[in-house]
Amino acid sequence: MRARIRFSKFGSMKYLGHLDVMRYFQKAIRRTDLDVCYSEGYHPHQLMSFAQPLSLALTSDGEYFDIEFQSEHSEAEILAKLNAVMGEEFAVSYVTRRDDYVPNTKKTTSMSLICAAAYYIEAKPGTNVTKEHVHALAKASTFPVLRKTKSSEGEFDLCKGIHEIWELTDSEPVCLRLDGESLFTKDLWRTGLANFEREIASVGFACLTDAGSEKNVSAELVAGAISRLAGAAYRITDYRIHRMELFGKDEEKVVPLWKIVL
Repeated sequence: MRARIRFSKFGSMKYLGHLDVMRYFQKAIRRTDLDVCYSEGYHPHQLMSFAQPLSLALTSDGEYFDIEFQSEHSEAEILAKLNAVMGEEFAVSYVTRRDDYVPNTKKTTSMSLICAAAYYIEAKPGTNVTKEHVHALAKASTFPVLRKTKSSEGEFDLCKGIHEIWELTDSEPVCLRLDGESLFTKDLWRTGLANFEREIASVGFACLTDAGSEKNVSAELVAGAISRLAGAAYRITDYRIHRMELFGKDEEKVVPLWKIVL
């Protein structure tokens, strides 16, 4: 069988890099009695595929990986056994399984499905950032930024990659920017900030951006734009950034990855 697993990464684990997270789950699975599948050859490894890596110093309630098992296991069994062997700052929240999966056939991976990501970005107290700077970005029609990738560097209109911006007030979230139908449901607000405690006197907002291998707008680009509007240089230490969820397309409908049938 094949399963897609959603997990949270918070607290001091935000300083654990992507490769270390992979090794962490490989060891966690070995501590259970789940019969994970291994590749063939001289250096066999667990058949595990992670979704979009999370940048260092970011926390998340919406991380994913796909994994294959030799026999059938219930979603509740996988969830319980993994949570029983992991530390306090990692937690599995959802498991989606595919019963009719045939080994050695073409797979649809989480990474190939990703099209959007929801983030909560909070400027720490003591910075120059105010809610007016967030409002200015939300109202902007264009906002050129320099985007670097492994292969290129060029100017990019940030506004084309931000589809929603929400301001968090004391009562309820207020929408400042909306392009199309909102993906910020009540369930997303509840589960996406489950492990995030807001700081007093901070300036916080949530946003929905493009994500995936073809086009990606990182939360750091958005935070950098806010810093620019505030007349300051961007420093990651001025912000707390939390990934709330990753979304993919399921028959042209955009839904959280855990809802997509494998």
